Amino acid sequence: MSDADKQYQFLSEEVTGKIMIGHRVTNPMMFGVATPGKLGGGTELEASAVIFEKNVITPARRVVEDAVKTLLNAAGLQSTLVTLNSEETNLDGCVSYLTDKGEELGEEWELIDEVEVDYDLEETRDALWAFASVPSSKPQAGSEQDTDIIKVRYAYAPGTVSDNSREFCRKMVSANRVYRKEDIEAAGSRAVNKGWGPNGADTYSIWLYKGGGDCHHFWKRQTYLRKNNKKISVNQAKKLIREAGVDAKRLQENDKRVAQRPTDMPNNGFLNPR
Repeated sequence: MSDADKQYQFLSEEVTGKIMIGHRVTNPMMFGVATPGKLGGGTELEASAVIFEKNVITPARRVVEDAVKTLLNAAGLQSTLVTLNSEETNLDGCVSYLTDKGEELGEEWELIDEVEVDYDLEETRDALWAFASVPSSKPQAGSEQDTDIIKVRYAYAPGTVSDNSREFCRKMVSANRVYRKEDIEAAGSRAVNKGWGPNGADTYSIWLYKGGGDCHHFWKRQTYLRKNNKKISVNQAKKLIREAGVDAKRLQENDKRVAQRPTDMPNNGFLNPR
């Protein structure tokens, strides 16, 4: 054929077009496919990306999310959706996530114990309340540490900031809420202080390093008892804690990364000496 080159060009363009249509692409330039006769336009690409996200990505994501939630529910597991995208992998996204997960416990709960977190004693403290554990037929407990009469939450302490405090710490103190351990650990997958993670990473463990290197804040473990429960009184619960020998004095004998302020850690909480 004398015009084989033209036939090939037509077929190539036709196939490319059909692929774009099949995947409901609103603008081929989003995927690096140039449109003949058109120059690149930033605002046009942004608008196309928004439309593609709304009409293609979101519906497909919803199908996957529903399927996963159905499987987890059938297995008796609680699910928490953590969305990572360009709009949420930043400081506001991390703080918003924690603030949304944070709680202000009502009057039916009474604070019976508050200590700086000691990583080595976490399981020991949890074991104190084994007698009041939630039956296996009720897997919807708020936290793995909770029982039917006990809630274990963590507060960002102290409740003050200085002129040098980072924005993350300011917002956490301002929120004035308590959090599940699971949510604090999950928040570590969201960028808090860009470049402050190990070797310049955007993420790090908020559970261990709070606001980052040289931060003056720490986590406090708070134990709440449901009032007027039929299993144990407030005084009995406090006595149980005392007799277990896991009071604040023992914190000095164990690994204090969780309770410590990063500024008190080796190298002020940085990976390498400053």
